Amino acid sequence: MKLLTLLFLCSRLLPSLTHEAVSEELDCNDEDVFKAVDAALKKFNQKQKQSSHQFVLYRITEASKTAGTETFYSFKYEIKEGNCTAESGKTWQDCDYRDAQEAATGECTATVGKRGSSKFSVATQTCQITPGTAGPVVMDQYNCLGCVHPISTDSRDLEPVLKHAVQHFNNNTNHSYLFFKPHCHQNR
Repeated sequence: MKLLTLLFLCSRLLPSLTHEAVSEELDCNDEDVFKAVDAALKKFNQKQKQSSHQFVLYRITEASKTAGTETFYSFKYEIKEGNCTAESGKTWQDCDYRDAQEAATGECTATVGKRGSSKFSVATQTCQITPGTAGPVVMDQYNCLGCVHPISTDSRDLEPVLKHAVQHFNNNTNHSYLFFKPHCHQNR
């Protein structure tokens, strides 16, 4: 009888001890989400000391909370470069956004753990930063054959195409003048 009672108590007690992590979507305006983003952004700005400006929160786009033995907040947020330098001693909340053309922008994904009632620690964080356009524009190299892409008018790749086009025009029109493309040597 004692064994049966012990088995009954264990069968009731064990399921209550095992907590499954339950994930729930949160409002991006939740106070704990903001505190978690604050911790993540401060950590990101500390690692960016070599850059000249701090990043400022632009908006929080997604947020979820996983509650288990510990509470974790997972979220995506967008940032813009602020007008405060990293060495200024100000927090990101004291900074304004830089001019749109000069400012770098980015999107970050982070997971932040909550310990106790107010201690947040960054578990993981990944940010994709796009530099501002005030500097030189970086062109991507396109390798897709048949895809439409920009090409420089000074490119040597255009020479055979232009030569053929001019020959075709000269041979198939009754124009009184012939056209030619002057030869010039280019170095790469």
